[in-house]
Amino acid sequence: MCLSLFPFINCLNMNAMAQDNYYWENGKKTNFRTDSSTVIFYKKLEKDSIKLDKTIVREVKRFNSKRLGTYNIVKFFKNKPDSAFTPSKISNKYLSHKLISDKGDSLFLTPYIILKLKQGMNLFDLKDIFEKYGVKHHSTKYNVIILEISNISNILNASNAIFESHKVEWCRPNFIRSMNNQPTNNWEDQYYLHNTKHYCNAFNNDVNAFEGWQITMGSPNVRVAVLDDGVEDHPDLNDANGNSRVLDGYSVPGMPINGRPHSTAGDHGQACAGIIAASHSNNIRGIAPNIMIVPVNLGFDNSTQDELEWFDAMNWAWEPNGGNADVLSNSWGPSVGASGNVLYLEAISNAQTLGRNGLGSIVVFASGNNSLNEVSDYAKNAIAVGALNKYDLPAEATYSLKQDKRYTNIGPNQDLVAYGGDVACSSWSGTCAGTIRTIDRTGSNGFTSTNYNDNFSGTSAACPQVSGAAALILSINPNLTRLEVENILFSTATDLGASGKDDTYGYGKLNIFSALIEATNTLNQHLYWESGSLPFSKVSDNTQMIFTQSPGCGISSGTYWCDVYKAEITVPNSKPLLYIGDGLSGSQPYNNGEYLVNTVENGSNLTVSTFFYYVNINSNGQSINKWVPYDPSIFCTTKYFITEPPSSVGYSNDLTYNGLVNNGETIEIKATNSITLTSGFEVKLGGYFYAETFNKAQDVICTPSQ
Repeated sequence: MCLSLFPFINCLNMNAMAQDNYYWENGKKTNFRTDSSTVIFYKKLEKDSIKLDKTIVREVKRFNSKRLGTYNIVKFFKNKPDSAFTPSKISNKYLSHKLISDKGDSLFLTPYIILKLKQGMNLFDLKDIFEKYGVKHHSTKYNVIILEISNISNILNASNAIFESHKVEWCRPNFIRSMNNQPTNNWEDQYYLHNTKHYCNAFNNDVNAFEGWQITMGSPNVRVAVLDDGVEDHPDLNDANGNSRVLDGYSVPGMPINGRPHSTAGDHGQACAGIIAASHSNNIRGIAPNIMIVPVNLGFDNSTQDELEWFDAMNWAWEPNGGNADVLSNSWGPSVGASGNVLYLEAISNAQTLGRNGLGSIVVFASGNNSLNEVSDYAKNAIAVGALNKYDLPAEATYSLKQDKRYTNIGPNQDLVAYGGDVACSSWSGTCAGTIRTIDRTGSNGFTSTNYNDNFSGTSAACPQVSGAAALILSINPNLTRLEVENILFSTATDLGASGKDDTYGYGKLNIFSALIEATNTLNQHLYWESGSLPFSKVSDNTQMIFTQSPGCGISSGTYWCDVYKAEITVPNSKPLLYIGDGLSGSQPYNNGEYLVNTVENGSNLTVSTFFYYVNINSNGQSINKWVPYDPSIFCTTKYFITEPPSSVGYSNDLTYNGLVNNGETIEIKATNSITLTSGFEVKLGGYFYAETFNKAQDVICTPSQ
């Protein structure tokens, strides 16, 4: 019994040379083995009919590609026998068996080769190879040249011969391959934005989004492309007038148009978009709730995809006549390990150099969830974002094969970390319970049957937090270059782990508030708050300072050369209590004790000032490169308050607090040694609570009931 595979196929018999069993990727030889149980046919290129023996066929799947037309992947119960087809001797001209690379990738050959010429070379230099293998020029897009070959059976030989001619930077076949998104939580549950839960040993662990929103919530002139499995309209992705902020997007062939998700799948991109841009309500809050979302559906719902289709989609995202995106958010990566595709690396480079009219689009990638000691190749060439849990440690999963249970990838190319949360699942492809709250597709098509998902997770969740922060920075100053935006994100990150950049945390944890202060400083503007203004400015460069006591931060007393900064606050002198941040105490430099906080009454106002020092070198010429007591941008975050605390709360060595903070109420408390929050403590939605010791906020502890 036979089934019709497709109506037209040309049964030509052409002699082909023996194929190589390798190809070149990133300058290295990649070997593969052939899986004869799965084959691919290209309908567009055939003319006569062909039939398959239904008794030995396990599955037939049909896909579409702009260049290839309809193609069919056929799986047999075992290796394909000669009797599988009618007629039995089908030409291999437009047929390819499945290839399994030594990295584990599943690949199918197409009739196309992709390459990038070396400087000074042209296609005429490859004339002999073209003639030998029947190669012709198909098209050129940016620096990527696409060649077409008349017989797939010769494509590996031709591709390898071109690379081995040493006249190209890279050359490889264009494949049909499978790719993976990085698999995977009411507003008060979004601890990663504003931690009001005070988890034990995790006081104030968040990305300082709540504080950042006092500066900006984003501009509708800024666009973030979410390259994933599609994004659809959602009540929490509307503007104040009820209009959708999800623009018309782009879809690879076989997916719904305009970047929308498949009707029965496609929930991953929706979750990422919610983290970036959900409107603020009692249900959910996104990092940049006023910006626009550009959805790009890469077709994760298909088991395979033409690589050139992805190249087109990634370029469309930033192109002025396409998505015109300022930020490209990518919570996906290679299907196996960290090894990436050079074609997609070219698309990343195009966005970074040509996007935003030459200023460069900001490209953000998830580092990956493979427990590796390197991030994915795509993340290496973009802003690489790893995942933290609630305790500011590398995020863990019960499925992880690593002894420390870490799932987030780390490595020397790690740039930033944000919150992905711990997960519990048997495997990354199984059902996982995460801790990140975001939106879901409406109805029953998403992760849940509601409009929200409380269990998103992974570097997939961490990546869009950084994408949203980049959008806020550009909302303040849209004229910043890509490198300037990256520098702001990196230089303002909260350092974790070893001092400075490290393999686990990169430059540190995303700090949205500090980043937005720095973005505002690029406009030579100060931040004005209801309670006064807080500018800080450099007073002098490389000035000799004498610390009579250790100022902390691992620096002993002695003579140092420092850059000196002054911070000053002017607030109404209405006699409330004034709380100034931790660490500003006893260690006095030589110049009149400026390290201390100085307060001066000026009529109805109170002026408070202090100094910060960036210690360059010590008296022996040794590089120090540390802030004392800390970076003044951190001082700006939540370090001064004007409020009357409840009558039962005041200064003491040790303080216990069990109060209720209601909607609209702000409570700040301070002690010289420790603060304990007992079981009666609760912060209602819309309330704000801040507790601080004289030494460091981490001294705040929880009782076991918390």
